[in-house]
Amino acid sequence: HGAGTRPQSPDKVHDGFVTGRSYLTARLNQRTAPLNQRTARLNRRTKDAPTELRLRGRLRWFNVSR
Repeated sequence: HGAGTRPQSPDKVHDGFVTGRSYLTARLNQRTAPLNQRTARLNRRTKDAPTELRLRGRLRWFNVSR
């Protein structure tokens, strides 16, 4: 986690540490938002429940592990 990500500017990093979890959540949302939108479109078209369940499980795991 975090390997291969672009280095943040110093003020962004500092800001991230200060805001703590909200920063982590924002980063997670940044990464999962496009996936969620794509999944939502898929669900409308194909009713692809397993994908949505898998996504939801991942988010629940993240919330628990914080």
